[in-house]
Amino acid sequence: MRHRILFAAVLLGAACALRGDDTYQIELYPAGSIISTDAPAPKGNTYLFHRYPAGTFVSLRMTEVRQIHRISARAVAETNPAKKIIEIHTRSLPGSTQAGPTNLSEFRRARKTTSK
Repeated sequence: MRHRILFAAVLLGAACALRGDDTYQIELYPAGSIISTDAPAPKGNTYLFHRYPAGTFVSLRMTEVRQIHRISARAVAETNPAKKIIEIHTRSLPGSTQAGPTNLSEFRRARKTTSK
């Protein structure tokens, strides 16, 4: 029984190692890039692929694509924009006010006194 479990674990590990990470970076004209979870397939004058990370099926015209190259899982993690987001906390200053009817009427009063 132990040998069967060990054999199944080794077989599963080998299958995962052979599968590899089919991840591609598609560089676009004039700038930018898209990560694909599978090899972009040419069909007519477009490339068809699944976009990373959501898996959305996408088509791009061949004229929009600069080059396509395979990248590693580590490079995918580094290019993930969700991990680069920096949350910005803003605080209102004690003396600040928002524009409103009171401030607008004060502006009109000040404008009338300066235009005389």
